[in-house]
Amino acid sequence: GDSTRALSLLADDVVILESGGMETKEQYRSGHLAGDMRFAQAVPAERGSMQIRRVGDVAWAWSTSERRGMMGEREINSRGA
Repeated sequence: GDSTRALSLLADDVVILESGGMETKEQYRSGHLAGDMRFAQAVPAERGSMQIRRVGDVAWAWSTSERRGMMGEREINSRGA
């Protein structure tokens, strides 16, 4: 995975919402981006359709996904939104 390329696709003022928390682009880069990329490469995802809503200068995008596979010795079977 190319983290530099992945981060270039995000706006500089992006807010990443994950597991009940909020992160800036820099916090995400220096935090768990590398782990997320390893996970994404190891465990394939089937994504549902993406929905996008824009209100003024704010846009929200969301979708559902299912992941099944192995991450090291751990079996993964998860659904998310």
